[in-house]
Amino acid sequence: MGMQEKRATSEFQANDFPGLQARINELAGHRVSIEVEWNELAEPDYGHMYKEGWTKIFFTPLVDALVQLTRDVIGKDAVRHGLRAIRLRSSGYNSVVLADGTLTIDQRFSNFNSIDERTTAVLRALEAGL
Repeated sequence: MGMQEKRATSEFQANDFPGLQARINELAGHRVSIEVEWNELAEPDYGHMYKEGWTKIFFTPLVDALVQLTRDVIGKDAVRHGLRAIRLRSSGYNSVVLADGTLTIDQRFSNFNSIDERTTAVLRALEAGL
């Protein structure tokens, strides 16, 4: 990870991530461990796009799915009791899986505006696993 990527990652971690984490915890009804593989997410030469990209690829779909899922007591209870951790990574695969209480979102740094498709994938994984 070069200097540009390190700075952009540090800025996102300090300025954006805390608010996103708080929103996720609010929707989940409890503190959810969020593990981010920052080195995997850091696409070389694209540090200037991390805020927009990471938000649209990972956080907006996750928040939107949680909003839909927790719209009633059944969903709120399922999330509160079944979602313990979230893992965000970019290993080269596009997948969303909930296993043993951990939601793993593995997405490439591309197609930022495919928010609806990603939201649907997150929602389906949560509904199937909770």
